[in-house]
Amino acid sequence: MKTEKPATAVNILDKTYRIHASEEEEEALIQSAAYLDEKMKEIQKKSQLISPDQMAIMAALNITHELLYKNQKINESEQYNHKLKKLTVLLENALVQTR
Repeated sequence: MKTEKPATAVNILDKTYRIHASEEEEEALIQSAAYLDEKMKEIQKKSQLISPDQMAIMAALNITHELLYKNQKINESEQYNHKLKKLTVLLENALVQTR
């Protein structure tokens, strides 16, 4: 009989949540929870009058913004790399023709 792996405990805003994750995903889950906890505590320090629900939404918006910004930068970098490869080919062809 296969035994089920126990849930992973993560802490967010001093509350413990037990979440099932595969062994391969467990470390990423722990890191994600720690990152979310950090973001929510930053928001909590800035505005002590908002509810945990509002903090969670603000943290989600901030994290989503970071993700979209980084994805945009990755896409821009990939475009630059593609252009550089095209220029490299053009330069190499030009050098071959001048020899």
